[in-house]
Amino acid sequence: MHVQLLKEWRLLRPGLVAAIGLALLPLVLPVAPEISDERGYFLAFGLFLGGVLLAIEAFGAEFHQRTSTLWMALPQPRAGLWRSKLAMTGLAVATALLVHWMALVAGAPWRGGLPNLIEFVRPMVAILGGAALGLFWSVQLRQTWAAFWMSLIVPGALAVLIQLLLALFSPMPENDQATRASHFGGLFAAGFCVIGVVAFALARRRFEQLEDLGPLGEDLQLKLPGFLRARAAVGVERERHPLTATGSLWWKEIRLQQVNLALAGGFALVMLLAQILKRVALSIPERFNPRDLEALDMLWALWSLLPLTIGLASFAEERRLGVDSWQETLPVSRARRWWIKIGAAYGLAFGIGVAVPVIGEQLFRSDPFTGMVLFHGLAWLVMTTAGIYVSSLARNLVHAISILVPFAVGVGLAWAGGLWLTQAWSQQQMSAYAAIPLELHFNEVVGLLVLATALYLAWRNSAPGRREGLALRFNLSCLTTAWIVGVLLVSGMRVRAWEWFRPEPSPLTPIAASPGVQPDMAAGWWNVVVLTPDGRLWRYGFNFPPTGGREEALHARPASLRQLGADHRWSSFGSSEPAIDAVRSDGTLWHWGGFLEPDPDKPPGHLRRRAGSALDWERPTQIGSDSDWQSVAAAYGHTAALKRDGTLWGWGNNRNGQLGQPDVDYAFDPIRIGSATNWTLIAAGRENVLAANEDGEVWEWGWVVQPPRPSEDGSRRRPSPTRIASGMTWRKLLYTDRACLGLTAQGEVWVLREWAYQRGPDTPLRWLRQATRDVTFGWGDVWSVNEQGRLLRWLRPGWDPLAIQELAVRQVGGRDDWLAVEGGQTYFGLTADGALWSWGFEFGEYREPWLPPSQRPRQVALLRADPSSTANGRE
Repeated sequence: MHVQLLKEWRLLRPGLVAAIGLALLPLVLPVAPEISDERGYFLAFGLFLGGVLLAIEAFGAEFHQRTSTLWMALPQPRAGLWRSKLAMTGLAVATALLVHWMALVAGAPWRGGLPNLIEFVRPMVAILGGAALGLFWSVQLRQTWAAFWMSLIVPGALAVLIQLLLALFSPMPENDQATRASHFGGLFAAGFCVIGVVAFALARRRFEQLEDLGPLGEDLQLKLPGFLRARAAVGVERERHPLTATGSLWWKEIRLQQVNLALAGGFALVMLLAQILKRVALSIPERFNPRDLEALDMLWALWSLLPLTIGLASFAEERRLGVDSWQETLPVSRARRWWIKIGAAYGLAFGIGVAVPVIGEQLFRSDPFTGMVLFHGLAWLVMTTAGIYVSSLARNLVHAISILVPFAVGVGLAWAGGLWLTQAWSQQQMSAYAAIPLELHFNEVVGLLVLATALYLAWRNSAPGRREGLALRFNLSCLTTAWIVGVLLVSGMRVRAWEWFRPEPSPLTPIAASPGVQPDMAAGWWNVVVLTPDGRLWRYGFNFPPTGGREEALHARPASLRQLGADHRWSSFGSSEPAIDAVRSDGTLWHWGGFLEPDPDKPPGHLRRRAGSALDWERPTQIGSDSDWQSVAAAYGHTAALKRDGTLWGWGNNRNGQLGQPDVDYAFDPIRIGSATNWTLIAAGRENVLAANEDGEVWEWGWVVQPPRPSEDGSRRRPSPTRIASGMTWRKLLYTDRACLGLTAQGEVWVLREWAYQRGPDTPLRWLRQATRDVTFGWGDVWSVNEQGRLLRWLRPGWDPLAIQELAVRQVGGRDDWLAVEGGQTYFGLTADGALWSWGFEFGEYREPWLPPSQRPRQVALLRADPSSTANGRE
C-alpha cells in the first residue's frame, strides 16, 4: 500500500504544484472595488483549472505513461483502486483549497477586510467541480488533452445556456444588469454543482466498467488521400530521397497535432452556431439586449488558448509516443527537423489563432476581441513560443500542462519585478513625456529577448540524451541572463545612456557683448531665432518651400544657419513663424520672412499682404518710418512693440482683442494699445499680449483660456487690459507652452497665470526661488539658467506647474556660461561663446520617436561672426 500511495503521489506532484500556484493568485491579483466581483470569478476559474489538472494527473497520466494495464492488474478490487486514487486526489484538492483560503486571509489587509462566506464557498465549488469533470473526461476519453478541453467547454456551454435562458424567459431593462448578474451567478453555481455530482457518479461507474484499453488518441488516425498514398508507396523505393524524408516529417508534425486539430474543428462549429444564435437573438430587441449575450463572446477567450496547446504538443507528444529517439536515424539533419517542427507549429498556430478569428470577425463583425488581442497583439506568437519551450522541458502532455502554470506565474513575477526595477532606475533621468509608454517599451525589448532565448533553449532541450537536472539549471541561468540584459537595455534606452559618454565641447572665447543687448531666443517648430551678446541676429532652421506648408518643409533639407541683417546691431526681436520682427540699434523696426510686403499705394513703411506665398529671407522690410522703437515681441500672427516714450503698439491678428481694439480683425500697420505711456516690458503669447509698467503692474489683453473667475463676465475675449500682478520690479516677461511667467529683478520666477490645460493661481505664485537668468517650460519639466550661468533641469510631477513642493533640480552638464534657454517640444540653449545647443525631441519632427527625447544638450551650430561667410539681409 505504501508503494501504491507513493506512486500516486509522484503522479500528482506536477499537478499539485500547478494547483498551488493557481491557489496563490489572491496574493498577486490587484484589487479594486469596481472589479471585486470579476476578481472573485477569476480566482474561482483558477482553482477550477487546478482541480482539472489534479484529476487529469491522477487518471490521464496512467493512460499516457501506459501504466494503466499494470495498475488495474493488481490483486485488488476495482473499488479499492478507485478509493486509493481518489483519496490521494482528494488530499491534493484539499491542500490546494487550504492554500487558497490562507491566501485570501493573508491578502485581507490590503483588500479592505476579511473574505465573506461566498468567497470561501465559491472556490470550493470550483475546485471540486473541476476535479469531478477532470475525472469523468479522463476516464471517458483516455486522452489528456481532449479531457482538458472538454472540461473547459462544458462550463462554458453551461454559462452560455444559462445566459440565453435568462435573457429569453426573464427579460430585464438595461439598468437592471446587477440583478441579472446575481441571478446568473446563482443559477450557474447550482448548475455547476449538479454537473459536478453527475460527472463524479458517471466517472466512478465508467471506471468500474473500464477495460484494458490504451489512450483514445491512438485510435484517431489521419488517413492519407489516394494520391499521397501513391506518392508514399513510391517513396518506399526511394527512401533516401530528401523530399520523401522531409515530407514524412511534415506529415508527422500534423499527426502530432491531430487532437488539437479535431478540437479546433469542433470548437469552430460551436462558435459558428453561437454567432448565428447571437445574430438571431439580436434581431429580437424586445427580448434581448447586447449585454445579455456577453457569454457568447467569451468563447473567443477559450479559442485563444489553441496556439498554446499547439506549442505544448510539439515535443511532449513525441516523447510520450517514444518517437524522439528513432528520428535520429532519419537521413535528415537535426537542424532541418527543428525548422520543420517550428514551421509546422507556428503555421498551424497562425492559421488557427489568427486566420480563423479574423475570418469570423469579417463574417460577423460583432467581436472586437479577436482582432485586438489575437491579431494586433500577436498573442498567438507569444503563446505558441511559450508552448514550444514548455513542451521541450516536459516528458508528456500531462507534464507540460503542469509545468505551464508555475512557468506562467514565474514569468508574471519576473515581468512585474523587471518593470519596477526599470522604472526605479530610469525614473530620475528619463523625460516625463515619452512616445512609447514604459510598459510597452519593456514588453517589446524584454519580450523579444526572452522569446529568442526560449527558442534557443527549446533547441537545446530537444537534443537527445539531455539530463533534466542540468538542463533545468542551464535554462534558469539563460532566462535570468536574458531578463537582466533586457532590464539594463530598456533602462539604458529610457535614459539614453550612450549620451553619458558623449564629450562636451570645450568653451571658446566668449563673444564681446554690446551695450544694451540682452541675449534672447525664440523657438518654433521649424526655426529658432537667436540674438547673441554682440547684437547679431541669427536664424537656425529649415528653409520653407514656396507654399510655406509645414508638411513640405518637414526635413526637406538639413537645417541651416543664416545671419539676419549682417553688419548691423540689433537690440530686440520677436519671432512668429514664419515671420521675424526686430529692432535695430538705431531704433528702426524691420520684418523678415512673413507674408507682408511694402504697400506701393501708401507712404513708405506701410505694409500689405503679399500676393504670392514665397517667403523672403534675403531682404528685410522696414515697418513704418519711426526710429524710436525700443523692443518687440511676436507670437502666432500678431506682434507687439514698445517705443522709447513708453507707448505700446501692435499689429497683425486681433481676433481675440490682443491688440486692444474691440472692432479690428487684422491690422497691417501698428496701432496703439491703450493710452498709458509708462510701459517698460512686453511679451506676446498665443492669443495674448502682456505688458509691465514702471509701477510694477502687469496687464494682459486677449483670450483668457482658463475659466473666468467669479468676478468676471462669461466672455473670454479681453480687448481691454486686465491686471494680473503688481507690486514687483520685473526684469522679463515671457509666455511658454504652459504658463505666463514673470522674472523679477532679483531673479525670482513667478507664475502669473496658467493658460493651458489647468486653471492658474488667483494671485501670482513664486515658483523658482533661486536667482534665475532665464527659464522655460517644457513637456513635463522646466529648464532654467541661474545667475551663475549653470543649466538646471526641474522635474515636475505631471502637468501641474503649481506643484512646487515636489520639484527636484539637478545641473545638466558642467558648463557655467549659459546665457539663455528656450523651447517647448525641442529645447535650445545659448552659451557665451556663441554655441547653439539642442535637446529634447528631434527638431522639426512631427512623428513621435521610439526613444524618449534627449535630456543632454548637443551643439548644433556656432553663432560667431565669420568674414568669409555670405552676408544675408543687406538693405
